[in-house]
Amino acid sequence: MKRYFKTKEKQCQLFVWENGQTFIYSRKNGETIKQEYAYIHFPYRKGLVVQEKLDDAVLLTHEGFYNFDINRIDEYFEKYGRDDSYEEHILFHKQQYSKWKANRYKRFFFEIERLGILRTVINMIYRLKITKIRNLFYKY
Repeated sequence: MKRYFKTKEKQCQLFVWENGQTFIYSRKNGETIKQEYAYIHFPYRKGLVVQEKLDDAVLLTHEGFYNFDINRIDEYFEKYGRDDSYEEHILFHKQQYSKWKANRYKRFFFEIERLGILRTVINMIYRLKITKIRNLFYKY
């Protein structure tokens, strides 16, 4: 889960599910703002912590799901809503790249088995073109 909802400027945010509604708490100029959102996308992640007994308000983080108490919101902002440092950002992308690289060969042989060699080669060429175009615009 990304730590930021896409906005023009990055701001500290907390994602909370309360009584069937999704809210994003953010800080701007020292003031806490609560906004309701209809949808938050969760990419598949292994090993997320989920407390056994969740209350009506749940804090949704990149580490797991925790009970949310509005009185402890300053602690939550400090722990989960802060900006990533440059080192944390680089480490995250290196880990993602390592996972992708490790699974690359599995995907390749799976495609050969399912689609055949010709379609697999066409897919590889397409992915290489996309990667080269993306690398022109995005630098780590």
